[in-house]
Amino acid sequence: MRFIYSALRTKSERQSDEKVFAEADRFHDSDEFVDEATNIQTGTEYLQYLIDKETNKGGKDPITEAYKDYRGVRNGIYYNKIKRAADQLAKDPNSMQPLLDMVK
Repeated sequence: MRFIYSALRTKSERQSDEKVFAEADRFHDSDEFVDEATNIQTGTEYLQYLIDKETNKGGKDPITEAYKDYRGVRNGIYYNKIKRAADQLAKDPNSMQPLLDMVK
């Protein structure tokens, strides 16, 4: 899981992209990847890395831009669905409807 933060290490500590991607590939091919807790932790760490990266670039909306990179789809569809559901759930946290609507 530590491959996520390779870009944040000091120059002398950084791994080559080849090593980082090899580590990521090993993780994706492992049983650890399908462990829900590990998968959620890794996804959260990766998303935080992307948010920090966008923030450091001085982006106007780092969270939206990070979600675009996180999903690999730069059109914002995924983020907009999540955001809309989150806004609706904030108003009515016991409703399942926003989640059902999100997957349509």
